Amino acid sequence: MQKLTLDSVRREISAQLDETYGADSESVARNLLCDYYDISFTQLILNGNQEVVARDYERLNTYAERLKRNEPLQYIIGYTTFCGLRFEVNSSVLIPRPETQQIVDLVAERLIGSESVLDIGTGSGCIPIAVKKRKPMAHVSAVDVSMEALTVAKRNAVQNETDVHFAKCDILREMPEGAYDIVVSNPPYVCEEERADMQKNVLDYEPSLALFVPNDDPLLFYREIARKSLSGLLKRNGHLVFEINERFGQETAEMLRQMGFGNVEVLKDYCDKERFVLAKKIEN
Repeated sequence: MQKLTLDSVRREISAQLDETYGADSESVARNLLCDYYDISFTQLILNGNQEVVARDYERLNTYAERLKRNEPLQYIIGYTTFCGLRFEVNSSVLIPRPETQQIVDLVAERLIGSESVLDIGTGSGCIPIAVKKRKPMAHVSAVDVSMEALTVAKRNAVQNETDVHFAKCDILREMPEGAYDIVVSNPPYVCEEERADMQKNVLDYEPSLALFVPNDDPLLFYREIARKSLSGLLKRNGHLVFEINERFGQETAEMLRQMGFGNVEVLKDYCDKERFVLAKKIEN
């Protein structure tokens, strides 16, 4: 039997994935091997003649079969990287998007000491954990409606050696405990009508609960979070930091202005899409 090497296995997996991923099959195969062996692309190339043992070869082919069914690589491997940190992910939580890293920057920029932060709809815990890692003096809490998501988030906090307080809360029906200097949220914001434009790896595997809102009420979560912020969840002169659906940036901003928030801004992400809304709670 011909010796199995990283190079030969990469080529074989790329060929298997060609029907599903087309021109991207090579990069997907490469990412699979890099993640599986926890090596860089450079290491993969430099060590192309390294032998792949039978056990790893069988497991990699099993993973390739799952990739052919459009299952996200992050769920197959069981983790992803966000803000330079490693996060466990599974089908109970969304896979953190690169643009969400900018929301961590926006929150961190507003922290100078021991301020308090609440993340609503935390999922994997990527936002509060990354904020706490960046600003260790901050008091960081997070809530989610899903106990399964909170279980993952708590494990991620331990893995990343951060002290974040997690609690179960349905923001549409309950008031989280405490008052905070910053309330941040990347809530469900994809309208049901947008399903047809979404990729199968998202639709078939990522939790719908964390993705979708009704077509007739796309600002549902933003409005409720803002209302609770005005009712005491946010301290005087505290900040709201939202990640948004690019379709509704101006509508979200106008809603916050009408509710009485000041310093309302709509910011773009690195792809030049309106992705974030900032606001300040101003009381006379």
